[in-house]
Amino acid sequence: MIRSPVSSVTSALITTRPRVTEVIASSVDRTFGSVILKYGGRSRAEKLDADERVRRLEEIVDQYEDPALIEKPGRFFVHPRDPDGVEERVRGRRGARTVVDVSWNSNYEPFSRDIGVLDRYSKFPRNHRAHARVWRSRGGGRPVVILLHG
Repeated sequence: MIRSPVSSVTSALITTRPRVTEVIASSVDRTFGSVILKYGGRSRAEKLDADERVRRLEEIVDQYEDPALIEKPGRFFVHPRDPDGVEERVRGRRGARTVVDVSWNSNYEPFSRDIGVLDRYSKFPRNHRAHARVWRSRGGGRPVVILLHG
C-alpha cells in the first residue's frame, strides 16, 4: 500500500493529538494547582497541632455554653437595626415576575470574645454589605422565597 504524504501527516497528527492535549491539560492542572495551593492552602486550623486545635475548640464551646446566653438570648441573637444604604437592581422580568437584587449596609458583628476574630472579620469590606435576590410577583400570587447568603 502506498501512503501519500498527506495521509502520513494526518495519521501523525491523530496519534500525537492526544499527547498534545495531555500536555496542555497537565499544564493547566499544574497552574491551577499552584494557584490553589498558593492562595487557598491550609486553613489556620489545619496549621495547628492536635492539642492546639482541641484547646481552641474548647474555648469556642465555653463561649457558647455561657448560661447568660440562655438567660438573655439578646446577647447572642442581637435585634438588627433598620438597614441603611439600601440599593435595588432589577435583574430581569418575565411576565408578572420581577427578579431584584437588593443590598444594604450590614450592621452584623460576629459573636466572639476573641478580638482577633472581630478584627479579621471587620477588615474585609465585603463583610459589611448584605445581599439578597428577591423574586417579586405583581398582583399578589403565591408566596416567594428570598435567599440570603452572607
